[in-house]
Amino acid sequence: SKYGSLDGLNEAWTRRYANWEAIDPPRAMGTYADWVDWRRFMIERSTREMKFRVEAARAVDPDHVMESHAAHHPPVDGCVTTGTNAWRLAEVLDVWGMSLFPRWQFPVIYRGAAKFEITRSNAAGKPFYLTELQGGHGNEGLWRSPKMRPRDIRIYNWLAVAMGAKGVIYWNYQAEATGREATGYGLVARSGAATERSKEAAKNNAIIRAHWDIIKDHMPKPEVAILTDQDNAILTYAASGNENASTASFQGYYKAVWNMDLWVDFIEPASLGKGNYKVIIAPWHLVGKKETCDALRRFVEEGGTLITETGFGLFDEKFYYNPVVPPYGLHEVFG
Repeated sequence: SKYGSLDGLNEAWTRRYANWEAIDPPRAMGTYADWVDWRRFMIERSTREMKFRVEAARAVDPDHVMESHAAHHPPVDGCVTTGTNAWRLAEVLDVWGMSLFPRWQFPVIYRGAAKFEITRSNAAGKPFYLTELQGGHGNEGLWRSPKMRPRDIRIYNWLAVAMGAKGVIYWNYQAEATGREATGYGLVARSGAATERSKEAAKNNAIIRAHWDIIKDHMPKPEVAILTDQDNAILTYAASGNENASTASFQGYYKAVWNMDLWVDFIEPASLGKGNYKVIIAPWHLVGKKETCDALRRFVEEGGTLITETGFGLFDEKFYYNPVVPPYGLHEVFG
């Protein structure tokens, strides 16, 4: 469907396949174009599956809210093996959301803050929720994480409010009973007894409700955007077998902006030119697409500040090494 013919595919992938039956998903690192297309396909397939689910549910229930949420938050987390693009998933839903397990998955608050800002950006103007906030200790088999403390409940409730979230739900109310997560995650004890965590959650809830007239309309207005294009993450995976260089770069640039007390929008190339940003940061951007480069050049010519990282546009859209880096006139912009 994409390339029209076997010759078109061979040209795009730098291959010489004799027939369609010879083509399998890539198994080993080697070339780039087939890997990128393979993971693009999985991402598109996940998007179609979400659309199918929502349409099936709405066909019998047009009234209830259709919400889903992500446990991983590219670009500070990986996207290649999870095979999803949250912007595309959120487009077919009423509400987008997020999972957050701060005492299980990460020890530093800026990582949690980044996930909020990514989720708000994915929602693209729709309401977003903190759909799963860790209620107790995390548990996987015989391994358990540190417990959530009352101060953790408090900080992530109020970080949700500050970031513009319109709902907080816990995973989960009562400690789990069976399976690898058994004993874990309860806001209250397995017996149903209250904990200091559940008391803190109730207290936060009461304060939020008391000031809902202010909170319900609050939404940050960032002047800084961080640019992400999933093809760069996929190319990183194709080149090295993981996305570490990409995710670490986005984490580092976000941490720098967080430490300056600035809000951030995470944007895709299609959103360039649509926001009132003073600064655009483009971390780990190895693929120099003409449309993206042209939009960034216009942004700079109109007075914006662009921050890029080494190797910006190292490869073209067919994943060939560009003769001029950065390409499409950006080398002139940067002198």
